[in-house]
Amino acid sequence: MAVIDVRMPPGFRTEGLRAALDLRRARPGIGVLMLSAHLETRYLFTLLDGEPRGVGYLLKDRIAGVDAFVEALRRVHAGGCVVDPEVVATMLARRSDRTGFLSARELEILGLMAEGLSNQAISERLHLAPRTVEAHIRHVFVRLDLPPASDYHRRVQAVLAYLRRNDPPK
Repeated sequence: MAVIDVRMPPGFRTEGLRAALDLRRARPGIGVLMLSAHLETRYLFTLLDGEPRGVGYLLKDRIAGVDAFVEALRRVHAGGCVVDPEVVATMLARRSDRTGFLSARELEILGLMAEGLSNQAISERLHLAPRTVEAHIRHVFVRLDLPPASDYHRRVQAVLAYLRRNDPPK
């Protein structure tokens, strides 16, 4: 388990984030709790990309006390994902139309998701390995700012973003 500040010496830019990414590459099962003084969702998505288990991202000034901090540590250590509610709210507010950030293949897969196809059906239709389809879908979630959450279904939210993008102007 590691607790790392996003901005660390010597440059106080993203050294901590880079250290966390290196650590997770070297030891994939290790939990990482990132702390930040600033609300910067791009760092969270970089850290979550590929494997959200065992990841936490908290804003330093919003940690409600020692008990809340220890609980976040426990959840991340146990493989959970802990994200500051203010960060989640910001990500959801920015989510309106992020489909412009998707690659052509990701848009194609998202379109097939909108048709109701399962990952297996998409894999067969596009002649791709199931893991490749899963990787594209994970990237769609990241690019659409759809972090794992218990109060909404990411696949449905991604399809809604796709449908909004393709709605004719009124």
